[in-house]
Amino acid sequence: MAITGGAVLCIEVTINGEQRVLAGVVMAETLNASVTVHPGFNQAWIKVDGEIAPEGQPNADAHWLMSSASVGDVVQIRLIESDDPTTPSLGRTDLEAKPVPTDGIPFVCGFCGKEPKDVDGMLAGRKAMICHGCVRTLYGMLGDGDTTV
Repeated sequence: MAITGGAVLCIEVTINGEQRVLAGVVMAETLNASVTVHPGFNQAWIKVDGEIAPEGQPNADAHWLMSSASVGDVVQIRLIESDDPTTPSLGRTDLEAKPVPTDGIPFVCGFCGKEPKDVDGMLAGRKAMICHGCVRTLYGMLGDGDTTV
């Protein structure tokens, strides 16, 4: 399945003058770029993602970038057209996607985005999956009395 080809509207993210991603695809439904700051934890994150609509298939999630940021970093987000955007990582979390997908885009953990082949097991609910690693992490956070989950 070709997801690029021809000039498309893209989101370019540069951090401290270095291009980190040029996010865009021909079949994009949405593209998002966000900077999230958690002052209490002294952390900041830059995320670029979106949703694609493959022809005749259910929508899929597209992920381009998840990066930490530090105080003083210069983050620039620009809209540009490009013939050569960065290829996203694709996945689905909705197990009830209709029509039933036949395009080979994998179902992934709804928390970390890993595919079943990359983890030691998955649990599936009616609408999403979670890998054993994320379950262990969440269990550990709850077991420690951490209320920041």
